[in-house]
Amino acid sequence: MADPLHKDYYKRLGVARNATDKVLKKAYRKLALQYHPDKNPDDSSAEEKFKYINEAYDTLSNKDKRATYDMVGPDGMNSVPNGGEGFAGGGGMPSGFGGFGGAPGGVHFSSSAANMGGGRGGGGMSSDEAQRIFSMFFADEGGDPFAGVRGGGMGMGGGMGNPFMDMGGSGMGSPSPFMSFGVGGPGMNMHMPQQQRQQRPRRVERYDVMKPGTYVRIKGLSSAAERNGTQGRVESYDDARGRYMVQVEGEGSTLALRPANLEQLVTGATVVAVTSDTSLNGRQGTVVGWDEEKERYSVRLSSLPRALSLRPECVVLPAGTCVAIREVQAKPELNGKRGQIQSHDRAAGRFVVQLSASEQVKLRPANLSTAC
Repeated sequence: MADPLHKDYYKRLGVARNATDKVLKKAYRKLALQYHPDKNPDDSSAEEKFKYINEAYDTLSNKDKRATYDMVGPDGMNSVPNGGEGFAGGGGMPSGFGGFGGAPGGVHFSSSAANMGGGRGGGGMSSDEAQRIFSMFFADEGGDPFAGVRGGGMGMGGGMGNPFMDMGGSGMGSPSPFMSFGVGGPGMNMHMPQQQRQQRPRRVERYDVMKPGTYVRIKGLSSAAERNGTQGRVESYDDARGRYMVQVEGEGSTLALRPANLEQLVTGATVVAVTSDTSLNGRQGTVVGWDEEKERYSVRLSSLPRALSLRPECVVLPAGTCVAIREVQAKPELNGKRGQIQSHDRAAGRFVVQLSASEQVKLRPANLSTAC
């Protein structure tokens, strides 16, 4: 049975630790609809449960985040930048963010652990972020079912609000919250005309930009130098302006920043082929920077006080990482392009990189960097 306010993410959703994506989606859908604030306007606890549910699903539905959670548990995840109150240090950052408070550049991490009470970890997610996750989840199912309640156009006629409202009839009555309303007598459903259902354009998947939710560090700002070293999270990419919209940790503000002013932080990177200290091989950490001059990654491991400087061949980047192509001699037209890692061919020593829906290439680690 699900316990939305439980410390453990799996128990929040009421699923087993080996739950499949299908099981996670089913559990999330049921709970998110049940505790959505617009369905429970007079229940102040519903919003908290809604945020906790979304925090759990946001982590467990992401392969890399789930792997990190399985390693460090809810207490460790409290130190992952997640929109809570900012604090310096971040000793619990999974896979190598620990001890960053005294690092050059003034790197800071945020955690809401100190303000939660009872050791729970969900209060760090804002209501807006929870709603964003909810809306994205339902985008392919006809749209946000509560959009009309917030003036999003889901209403009928003069703007009827909540589609779950009991109107004296059979209630919701249908397994789909988007298709019918119980109106009038028992068994009488009033179906929404096809043309009145909220239409959302199908999202075109991008492979050449960092994905929403990617953690970044701000760098190289001259007009607002005080923000350099601050962490944030990518919300979207503005094609027209050529800038990322980044939510700044601990502030609740959003900045439009050029790619050159962002350092991608890649969790779940695996150390391999290190000959000077073979005990490092197989361990996971976080790529916190790319040194263009030395052509090496800076990688943090949680158990080490300092970052490792590793050649690209010694770092296996996880699927979903945005990478820039460099120094390809056989096909120089690829240089400067960006793509998304799909997999790593260990036998061939190559990454499979998706450049577009129809173009995929295999490249050596030395021909890629995380400087997106």
